[in-house]
Amino acid sequence: MCLLAICKSNSMPEPEFREAFRINHDGVGFAWREKGKVAYIKGFMTVTEAWDAYKAFAELKIFPHVLHFRLGSPTNNLLTHPFEITRDSKLRLNHLSQNELLFHNGIIGGWKDRMFEMFVLRGGIPDGKLIDTRVMAIMVHFYG
Repeated sequence: MCLLAICKSNSMPEPEFREAFRINHDGVGFAWREKGKVAYIKGFMTVTEAWDAYKAFAELKIFPHVLHFRLGSPTNNLLTHPFEITRDSKLRLNHLSQNELLFHNGIIGGWKDRMFEMFVLRGGIPDGKLIDTRVMAIMVHFYG
């Protein structure tokens, strides 16, 4: 199961970060508010690259921020969290967005059936790989 960390006033210390990655080693992403928008960066697939990016970010002392350590399949940097809540939830590794973001901890069962129903009703399947979280971000866009 994935791990979400909400850092309200302190950054995650390196030992905790490395332990979170050890247990949830299929990619890291994090998000924060910037200039009235939501910014995110994701797709870190090794603990070294993830920690280096987070350490540089932590020095900026931007709070609150959210970290997501993924444990899932398939392992692909574009499939790390978060996902933008939009009609197609484009696969991006970083973005400054006016849209809300979706992170979650766990597995959403039956998402392929829900995806099929939604795309039949709404028309068109978005480009790129689909996983439960991306499909749920698209569903939240359409259905709230």
